[in-house]
Amino acid sequence: MRLCREAFPDTVTRFGDGLPPRRLTRARKVADSDERGTFVTPIEVGKCLDPMGRYARGA
Repeated sequence: MRLCREAFPDTVTRFGDGLPPRRLTRARKVADSDERGTFVTPIEVGKCLDPMGRYARGA
């Protein structure tokens, strides 16, 4: 998967409608703010790329 600074893959799991759970991945822009549901924040990107928080603790 190729990543760029402007977009990041955002995966969600959908439930309901009597259907089995399904996962959807969309490319969303990276921004500090915008219309709800249309972006991911730099903090969310950091959490996804470093889920254990290693770099946040200065390791």
